[in-house]
Amino acid sequence: MFRDSVMFALVADDMLYLNSDARSQATCRERELDQYEHGKGAKTVAMSSYLAPEEALDDPEVLHSWAKLAYQSAFRSR
Repeated sequence: MFRDSVMFALVADDMLYLNSDARSQATCRERELDQYEHGKGAKTVAMSSYLAPEEALDDPEVLHSWAKLAYQSAFRSR
């Protein structure tokens, strides 16, 4: 998912992952959100995206807050 040419989220295996950076990773880890990983040859590479919290998928306001955090993270990291 992009906003202003900045990728802030992705859908993989029917799951929504939101970008993070050094500022937001602690929040994701505290919430014990799964980090997005993908296979690269024989290796698995951890990316800077984390699974969206379950409650964000049920509440548009919560999703908006998380999406905003992900966009800000992606914007800072570009």
